[in-house]
Amino acid sequence: MHDIQKRVIETRNKELDQKSLDIDKAIGGAQMFKAVKDLNRKPFENPKVFDANKKFIASPNGIAKVIGNHFENKFYDGSKRNIDSFEGNPRPLNKEISEEEVTKSLKRLNNSRATGTLIALPKPGKEKGPTKNLRPVILLNTIRKCLSLITLDRITSKVDAFLPQSQSGFRKGRSTSDIVFTHRWLIAKAQKEKTNIYITVKVAKEQPIFQTNIGTPQGDSLSPVLFTVYLESALRGIRTIIQTEIPQEISYADDVDFLSLNSKHNVNKLERHLSTFNLNVNKEKTEHTIVRREKEDIQEQWRNTKKVGSLLGDRQDIIRRKQLARVAMTKLNSMWLRKDKIKLKIRIKLYNSLVKSILLYNSETWGLTKEEAHKLDTFHRQQLRKIIGIRFPDRISNINLYRRTGTKPISLEIVDARWRLLGHILRQDPCTPANTAISYYFSNTTNIKFRGRPRTTLPITLSNDLLILYKHNTDIK
Repeated sequence: MHDIQKRVIETRNKELDQKSLDIDKAIGGAQMFKAVKDLNRKPFENPKVFDANKKFIASPNGIAKVIGNHFENKFYDGSKRNIDSFEGNPRPLNKEISEEEVTKSLKRLNNSRATGTLIALPKPGKEKGPTKNLRPVILLNTIRKCLSLITLDRITSKVDAFLPQSQSGFRKGRSTSDIVFTHRWLIAKAQKEKTNIYITVKVAKEQPIFQTNIGTPQGDSLSPVLFTVYLESALRGIRTIIQTEIPQEISYADDVDFLSLNSKHNVNKLERHLSTFNLNVNKEKTEHTIVRREKEDIQEQWRNTKKVGSLLGDRQDIIRRKQLARVAMTKLNSMWLRKDKIKLKIRIKLYNSLVKSILLYNSETWGLTKEEAHKLDTFHRQQLRKIIGIRFPDRISNINLYRRTGTKPISLEIVDARWRLLGHILRQDPCTPANTAISYYFSNTTNIKFRGRPRTTLPITLSNDLLILYKHNTDIK
């Protein structure tokens, strides 16, 4: 038995050595990241689903039947007429599809995919067993995907003109950073003055996404854009057009936050209205959050509210980002331990893409204290030492570590990103939620200001950056 285990380990190590060499010899980033993906690839497993008695089904055919019935019941509306096949003589397009459009769309495709196949993927962090915790993705053929991309390019300008400034999902120049940035400035106002900000967080949809008589396939590049247009059309029937000091809505695709300074929004009224558009408010994902300052920040429950992958509390979000980066780092241990087979330059490139990007997600919105910035630098250096194989009792100075890895303190990267994001926001339309939040922060209100030393928030951190720049730059003086 011991010999068998030894042979298995030796075989596995040989495979890892060969894959590490493939990574080192890869030409171009795409081949390199594909080799890394192969290195950590896990064997495919059928989704785990319950039967009627809440027992796991072992038979592949039984699993397929349960999943198929679930999505058929969810995505097929028997009261609606099926879409008839096209009949008649097709007419020419007003604008013919050009060779350049086809070439451009084909270059964006990731081919070698099945046609019309539904893949049920488990939702991250959800309980295994209930079919409601599966996400359906439909793999489409190349022609369908090509035509979708061409259509998307043609309608983008009109879609942007139709959508409100509050919608940041699937739009050029907008991202989740806009959403989190807006919340950080509103939170900063609540930390400075006695005020309550009511947020109805994550009014999510249960949108038909299976190719039946309603909806569009999830996996089609048009689907998310068409949904945001459809959702906006529905919200226009209930939106109150009034001038407010803060943004009324902050949206990223189907995640819609309704904000108010005086009361919570009536979700039941919203649910009744959206049901007429075949949209359902997912009450399990709908939260009511009140942002206000307490005597101790540990009493502020809103800090643990998640918004598009980030926690609203700066310190809480930093802790979570470190945990996620540590997990990502551990998954690549087989690569870090083979430093003799993978060049340092490639290891650093992979670390920046696969680990550091997780650590720095929306870091440009953090209001960092000096202590938190120092801890981030320390955490970053620990990971760099692991990459180059420095372990106790071996030592290397911080300067030599940065020089050897071609990096710099991560706190400096965050400062650069923070000011780039601020400049990006200020160049946007003044009516965007982020710019409205900035104006609200600096507005004069009748609210009572808190006494004592101000808490560290994003605006305070930006102000401190300016003070440091002023002290070290004689030209500004």
